[in-house]
Amino acid sequence: MKNSGKASMNLAPIVLFVYNRAECTLKTLEHLKQNVLADQSALFIYSDGPKPDAKEDDINKIQAVREIISKEKWCGAVHIIESPINLGLANSVIKGVTEVVTKFGKVIVLEDDLLTSIHFLEYLNEGLNRYENKENVFVIAGYNYPIKVNEKNSANFSRVTSCLGWGTWERAWDYFEKSPEDYRELMNNKALKYEFDLGNSYPFSNMFILQMENNIDSWAIRWWWSIFKNKGLTLFPNTTLLSHIGFDENATHTKEVIKDFNKYFDQGNVIKVYPDNYVENPRIYYKQRKYLRHIQKRTLNHWLLRVLRKVTKISNNGFNIPFN
Repeated sequence: MKNSGKASMNLAPIVLFVYNRAECTLKTLEHLKQNVLADQSALFIYSDGPKPDAKEDDINKIQAVREIISKEKWCGAVHIIESPINLGLANSVIKGVTEVVTKFGKVIVLEDDLLTSIHFLEYLNEGLNRYENKENVFVIAGYNYPIKVNEKNSANFSRVTSCLGWGTWERAWDYFEKSPEDYRELMNNKALKYEFDLGNSYPFSNMFILQMENNIDSWAIRWWWSIFKNKGLTLFPNTTLLSHIGFDENATHTKEVIKDFNKYFDQGNVIKVYPDNYVENPRIYYKQRKYLRHIQKRTLNHWLLRVLRKVTKISNNGFNIPFN
């Protein structure tokens, strides 16, 4: 979609991570192409490679994705980085985000199962430009949980974060630790654990410990730990600016549908009101916590079953919110 008079905006590069889901990838790119500012943005597509034991069908799926990403000029400029081997989602994201944000100073991050609204890039770029020098702002999030916010077309800060359609700066990503050594504090400090779990709203601490003990593979839980330790804030739109379509058996992490996850997705939502004070909106935080607590109650028994079944090798499918 053509730019609507914002040519002077300093645009962030977009990084998209793809693997073997051709249909999801195509839908993601088609929606991205319709975005205002897409025709002026640079897109870097990281295509992960086959696993060592990949079968012919697996290789064909990866090739189908690579044909899709190459067939069209999805944004103003498209750069494709194909890995000859399988890095895995976590390593792919860490590598790609680090490379692009180090070169350009800021980045917008997408995965292959996110349908963006036409104003998604406008909002992400506005937030990245507006709060670039605000040290306590770590993330501009395109997704918000299905909560009701009275103020239409607005954005608000929260200590909660999101790994779905987000943007950040080099100054914030510099805090990311691939192998943090202080995670054991969560085992011994109940107050810290309570705070990291957002008042026992969701078992992020369990997920983080599993990650650090090599039972799951999540970049996002490590990013959340970095944001949490530095008291970072995330900017959220009043209603989500993207729809997550990756709940299926081919997904890396989110194989089961979460009811109402995309409930308030609005293609036409335009964020017009941004906060001037760089502090958390307590009403937004309370509603996000309430939703996470609701999700935890629904999935706790399912997660425990998975832990019992996989004592030494646990898939983080048990954590049903998309937290990769």
